[in-house]
Formats: sequence, structure tokens, C-alpha cells
Amino acid sequence: MKDSFKNIIIPLNFSESSANALKTGIAMCKRHGAMLHLLHIKENKHLVFPPGKNPRILEMVLEAEVATLSRLESLAQRITAQHNIVCFFHTAEGPYYQAIPSKAKDLYCDLIIMEKNHSGKGFSLLKTNSICKVLEHANCAVLTVPHERAFPDFKNVLIPVRPLRAGLEKLRTTLPIIKKNKSSVLLFSAQKPEMKKEQRQTVDTLMQKADQLISKDDVRVEKELNVAKDMAREVVKKAIEKKSDLIVITATLHKGLKAIFTRDYTQKVIEDSPVPVLSIKIA
Repeated sequence: MKDSFKNIIIPLNFSESSANALKTGIAMCKRHGAMLHLLHIKENKHLVFPPGKNPRILEMVLEAEVATLSRLESLAQRITAQHNIVCFFHTAEGPYYQAIPSKAKDLYCDLIIMEKNHSGKGFSLLKTNSICKVLEHANCAVLTVPHERAFPDFKNVLIPVRPLRAGLEKLRTTLPIIKKNKSSVLLFSAQKPEMKKEQRQTVDTLMQKADQLISKDDVRVEKELNVAKDMAREVVKKAIEKKSDLIVITATLHKGLKAIFTRDYTQKVIEDSPVPVLSIKIA
């Protein structure tokens, strides 16, 4: 079981909404002793220039790229000097949702931190910039941070427990955060009325095992069960009620046409949550 995060990557577009994701990432790097990687994505790799205007337009594009690189370098140097953490900067080309996971894999990153500057159903339809599209391709955890504010620490962690037999695996990723922040934990299960008996038994077993695992480190753990039709909505509601500052979920994503026209549990929690969401895929 891991003790801390080692490499954290944050995609940046220098917008105001990405600033709080960066602040959150810096705080995590300091707490975990992790290296920070800043990443800027160039999505328009192939540009078509009109005849007769190519040289000047190409020159302007190159000037913009040099300016971006210089800005990234200055930011990385400033973070290193001010916060005493190792900070690197990188660029990548290609679709946003492929470039980020690919670079994270190349750099052996164990966490991607992303801004969330949209909410509601509309955001899930913007597939090229969707957090869930990044999740599909990522092989590490993804932390989404709402653009409204930074989260320097996570004192109250909410962990939804669903009838997924491999769901306990997400604790391996979450425990370093709980330990480093000395967090209080709420194990919460929102069960549908039609849930089968075997599923309820699975949830009970997972709750007990999670409680035993977390309590080993003298962490304060609460357990709560509710009956609800919409599990995702109930999780977000409970996070607000309990003033949680982090929700940890197992990412389960719809695919194909279903993913285009409907929001699944993972999308709903990420898009509707007013606090950061740590999404962990089960291999």
C-alpha cells in the first residue's frame, strides 16, 4: 500500500479557473513530498495557412509558442523557489483527453489534477474537453477541483460505498491523503430501494472492511446508510450536509451511445459536486 504520491501532473491553460487547481496541487506536493509537473496542451497540431500569408502567420504561431514556453518555465521556477518543491514543465500535442493521460504515463505520475470550470449536463457533452474522457484513458487517479476556490487540505473525506466487489481498492489510493491530512472519514452508502439482497450484503462487507482498514491508523470513521433512488445525487447532497471537502469515488463510465445521451454515476458526482472529487479506476 502506497504511503504518498510521488508525481503529480496539472494541465494548465493559464485561465483563472486553473489557478485553484494549481494551488491545490502545490499544497498536495508539499504535504506528500511529491514532484509537480505542469503541462500545456497544443490541440491544433496541423494548421492550414492561406496562400501568400504563410510566413507571417507561421511566425506569429511560433512567437506564441515561445511565449507560452517561457511563461511555463517562469512559473515552474517561481513555484520551486517559493514553495521548495521540485517543479517541471512540459508541453504536448494532440487531443486534450489523450495527451494528458499519455504524458502522465510517460512521467510515472500517480495523480492528475484538473480544473472543473463547468457544471451540469452541458459539460458532459463537450467530449474533447471532458474530464470523463480523460478518465477513460488515464491509468492513474484523477482529482477534479472546482474553479471557485482552492483546497489546501482535506479534513473531511466522504467515501461512497457501492456494491462493487473491487471497490475497496480505491482505499489504497486514498489512505495517503487521509493520513497526511489527518482526515475524518464518512463511509456512506446510498442504496436504491430495489437493490438485491446480495448487493446489500456486499455493501455491508465492504463497509466493515473499509472501517477496519482505515481505523488501523487511528482515523475517526463514521458510517451511514440511506435509501435513495439517485445514488449520485444523494452522495453530493451528503457531502454538502457534512461539509466534506473531498469525495472519493470508483470511476465507472458508460460507453458508446449511452455515454453520449445519458450521464452516469461518475459524471453526475464530478459535475455536480461543489468540492473536489478523486476518481479512481479499477483495473
